[in-house]
Amino acid sequence: MSEPIAVHIFGGFWGMPSPSPFCVKLETWLRMAALEYRTVPASGPPRSSNGKLPYIERADGTLLADSQVIADTLTREHDIALDASLSPAQRATGLLTRRMLEEHLYWIIVAERWLDDGNWPVVARDYFAGLPWPLRLFVSTFARRGVRTAARGQGVIRYPAAARTRLIQDDLDAIEHTLGERAFLLGEPSSVDAAGFAFLASAISAPFDSELKRAVLARDPLVDYVERCRARWWPELAPFPRA
Repeated sequence: MSEPIAVHIFGGFWGMPSPSPFCVKLETWLRMAALEYRTVPASGPPRSSNGKLPYIERADGTLLADSQVIADTLTREHDIALDASLSPAQRATGLLTRRMLEEHLYWIIVAERWLDDGNWPVVARDYFAGLPWPLRLFVSTFARRGVRTAARGQGVIRYPAAARTRLIQDDLDAIEHTLGERAFLLGEPSSVDAAGFAFLASAISAPFDSELKRAVLARDPLVDYVERCRARWWPELAPFPRA
């Protein structure tokens, strides 16, 4: 029997297996693909080539980083047929939806967690709970400064509040219209649902109020979708509150 894939992640809290939507995406994909894995919560700087989580470690000790690179590589190596029945148009829709989630909505999540002064104390407390004081203060302050620099470079946080509100609504409109009356984003479960669940669940899981959280919770089709994904691939998680 082969060894399970070691998946290095940021450990879980807030009712999620990880606060990182990319870590949740990869774990969800592995469950959908029925690949055996074990999680290794981070206890120090990542050893991945990109210096980020998640990454995997194979039985031979080789490392592979980036949630999508990992999913694409394992699909080839294990002949995973998760998306085999998708048409070219469905694949294109899935790609566009995933990239919107990962490259745009993600930065709204980042801004609300890391850059909102009202939410930051909760984030600093929970993200860095394993560190002793005063190291916790130093590391969290240093990390927040780095996130702020990255977020300003990406650009979403530069928008005025009203414009950012419109961005949130536009993203959620696109996701809701893509979902339509279907149970999953492309009809039958596909790899894009790993991202759909991860990012929408991350948006509503934080234990503080935020504009994105309110906007998702105001859309019953999206909340129902998150709950379907949770029940199917994460039955051990408690249902998400709807208000």
